[in-house]
Amino acid sequence: MKNSNKILVLGAGRSAGYLIAYLDEYCVRSGRSLCVCDRQFGSLKSVFGISDGVDFLTLDVTDKESLWQQIAGAELVVSLLPPTLHVLAAEGCLHHCKSLFTASYISPAMRAMDSQVEEKGLLFMNELGLDPGIDHLCVNAMMDKLHTENSEKLEEDQWRLVGFESHCGGLVAESGDKSNPWKYKFSWNPTNVILAGQGGESVYREMGKDKRIGWQDVFAEAKTIELPGVGVFDVYPNRDSLGYEKVYGMDGVPTLIRGTLRRQGYCDAWQCLVESGFTQNDAFFDEEVTSPETAFQWITGYENQSDWIDEQLAYRFAWQVDRLLQLEEKLAFLQLGNSQYWAANGLLENWDWLGKSPAQFLEHLLLIQWRLEEEDKDEVVMAHILHLENGKNQKKELISVMCVEGESKDKTAMAKTVGLPLAMGVEVYLENEITEVGVRLPWGKVWYSNLLPELEKFGIRFIESERFS
Repeated sequence: MKNSNKILVLGAGRSAGYLIAYLDEYCVRSGRSLCVCDRQFGSLKSVFGISDGVDFLTLDVTDKESLWQQIAGAELVVSLLPPTLHVLAAEGCLHHCKSLFTASYISPAMRAMDSQVEEKGLLFMNELGLDPGIDHLCVNAMMDKLHTENSEKLEEDQWRLVGFESHCGGLVAESGDKSNPWKYKFSWNPTNVILAGQGGESVYREMGKDKRIGWQDVFAEAKTIELPGVGVFDVYPNRDSLGYEKVYGMDGVPTLIRGTLRRQGYCDAWQCLVESGFTQNDAFFDEEVTSPETAFQWITGYENQSDWIDEQLAYRFAWQVDRLLQLEEKLAFLQLGNSQYWAANGLLENWDWLGKSPAQFLEHLLLIQWRLEEEDKDEVVMAHILHLENGKNQKKELISVMCVEGESKDKTAMAKTVGLPLAMGVEVYLENEITEVGVRLPWGKVWYSNLLPELEKFGIRFIESERFS
């Protein structure tokens, strides 16, 4: 199976830098070679100090013959391709009997390969990035520690899990740009941010009741959460919180919520955009839309942004004054229907209105307003909360919080926390007698016991605390 010494990396996008740099160093130590394939590589090599020993190969992964040729000569394949393209790599790996590592969710197409992958003795490791990825590792370690401590206690003193929360957010560090009241900038796929929550209901469990929230109401259902040492955030529910119930060994737990973190007030303002139609991706501008003003009118039905904002505030008149002021500031910042702003920032150049969706309109604008500048640093915050009770009716929360700040707009916390776990997982697999086969995610002591200490060396660490109630 492992008849080559070449690690093949497919994709050199935003999340690739730290992974390639780590694997570069590992290959030097282990006598392996590293080949990175993509259509273009930008400044990746110079920004991350990649050695001359790494082979950068221009490749179109949709060219099956060329892709399979590269896979055939590899010891192991790492895919950082867009999730929809992982299956192309997986098919090649299956054909040539190569194990595959990705940071993406296990798709139905990938899961369907499980029996074939297992039969060939391969490991297709998925969900080994940030979220999913580091969350699995941390939760696994927390649950194992809880079970070990319970085994040493009398039954009445043992802590029983009655609730679980796991939240993560890619944010902009508050030490950066103070002029953006949203306190958010793009550090990963912008389209995914614009379409957040869409594609189905958000499903989670709270106080014993399974809840389903339509995508139009996801941000309206956001809650406020305080995380020790890092502050207060909005959190809105992810698409499927219950999908990991069995994997995590939490069958029937009364509360199980996985969510996305944003700075306080973000969800109020984003809900206004959702309700007004700015995130629609299934409606398209006609010939009447020829400018930011006419696009704004087409989407909202209002003549100008000022009237629209007044209506948003009036609709929420019962809110506290400071909350309304924050909402007004965020909406006014967007310049949604301001042709002068669009022209001054080059947004009208090579931009054809016909056939564009409101979501594309919003993304086109936010790519300017929410871009990371040279002085900006992004930030990743992740938290896990175990809600516990014992036989004495005592209650407490075990809280584990990670906060990582990026180094620059190129060397982001998002790239670090997505890329490093995947790279380290490759090393663990190649350097240990891993017998796990099939389509899997990183669950088991061999993964968290090796990866969490290694991640700490790069400043990716969790701080644990307890909160009694």
